[in-house]
Amino acid sequence: MRKTLISALLVGTALIFPAFGQNRSQSPGSGNGANTSLSNTVLPDARTNLGLGTASSPTFAGVKLSGIVSRSTHHVYVATTGNDSSDCLTAGTACATITHAVSIGASTAATTLEVDLAAGAYTESVFISGNLIGAINSAPIPNGTNVQPGQVMLAGAGSASTTLNGNASNCGVIVSSNYAIVGVRAMTLNGNGNACQSTLFAQINGIINIYDDVNFGPASVEQIHIENSGSQVQAWYSYTISGGAVRHINASNGLFIHSAFPSGVITLTGTPNFSDAFASASENGTVQFNTGVTFSGAATGKRFHVYRNGVIRTDPSTSLSWLPGSTVGYWETGGIYNNIGNAQNVTGLTNPAVTTSTTLKMAGISEQIVPRSTGTLQINVGATCQNSTSGDGILYYIAYGTGTPPAAGAAQTGTLVNPQVTATVAAANQYIPCSTSVVLSGLTFNTSYWIDIAYAAFVGGTATLYAVNVSAVEIGG
Repeated sequence: MRKTLISALLVGTALIFPAFGQNRSQSPGSGNGANTSLSNTVLPDARTNLGLGTASSPTFAGVKLSGIVSRSTHHVYVATTGNDSSDCLTAGTACATITHAVSIGASTAATTLEVDLAAGAYTESVFISGNLIGAINSAPIPNGTNVQPGQVMLAGAGSASTTLNGNASNCGVIVSSNYAIVGVRAMTLNGNGNACQSTLFAQINGIINIYDDVNFGPASVEQIHIENSGSQVQAWYSYTISGGAVRHINASNGLFIHSAFPSGVITLTGTPNFSDAFASASENGTVQFNTGVTFSGAATGKRFHVYRNGVIRTDPSTSLSWLPGSTVGYWETGGIYNNIGNAQNVTGLTNPAVTTSTTLKMAGISEQIVPRSTGTLQINVGATCQNSTSGDGILYYIAYGTGTPPAAGAAQTGTLVNPQVTATVAAANQYIPCSTSVVLSGLTFNTSYWIDIAYAAFVGGTATLYAVNVSAVEIGG
């Protein structure tokens, strides 16, 4: 996956932006916030002056990672002591707001724009729509031969000294929309300015790159939120999580990927809580952690939540306990975690189950299933019943329990599920269908249950269960 993404950004010596489809225009969440549109700014072709770095200092999305600058980058400055009446072009004439600085910088002839934030605490929600190249926002992006989109880098003075707090005007602290490319580095981000707020929000083909020294403080909803096909958040460097949220990552019809290039340690401090899950994917969204990503520290809450064709892929380990959290995650219909979907199992008996006893005993099917999302199972039993004595028959129950499954012929154990199934033969050795279906609810997530049949003869004779097949499927959600 990492190789594919890099080749989409760097082709030969030119930056290429992949075509994501038709352009749409809208604002995220609720409220317009402090919006900056770059859609009418026309800049020269970046191929003529873009410094792509070397093997030891690669450049991604127009940003040279050794120092996070390129020679075609235009700088504007923001400080808590700044003034939006200033030109923002030097540290001594800094603006007061990021939004105003971006609007000033977007009018200059530069390949990329860097907004340098001085140390201090800022309260602002930044909405960036469109790209540094004006024509790119008016039509689908062409094949890249003549369009070189640029990145807006928001660069603090360090996560220990620069803090960006979202205000109440927008449901995102930093929003990238309509093909905008936004980079973030060297700051702490807090996304709890209002009840709907997420920290990083990529929508409508917007891209956000996470570079070095980023710390995620608390968020009202998600710390990383991606929605709409073509939207993407990519982490290149290690970062820190110091606050909790409903979810750390939520990919709803978008992509999150941590490439672990050049570094991939995600450090959790203070044991943050994620009330839904650490990572969530739905609506064809994907969350992917490449080989090289590791976690340091701990979190509480469920580890993952996948549903409605969402996919979570963890290349370093497919273990259900790899992601941070205190309990294993959960599935809903259509969700996939490392190729594992909703719980389901089908099994049967190779040999017939035979008894002459009128006391229940176990068939020894040994089917096991782990509920992952709803705790509700539909169990279907297909079987054919027989008794050697005319007018006699067979009875059975579906039974379930935890621990070691019972062996064939063991005494009745576990919980019996009504109704009792009965079959009476009109003639000796007659075969008659005796199938059933039940729904079990209230089962515990991520606990292994065995499913079996407890059966007996009515009065006498030899009672036999033939062609037994049992299917268990988690339903609901």
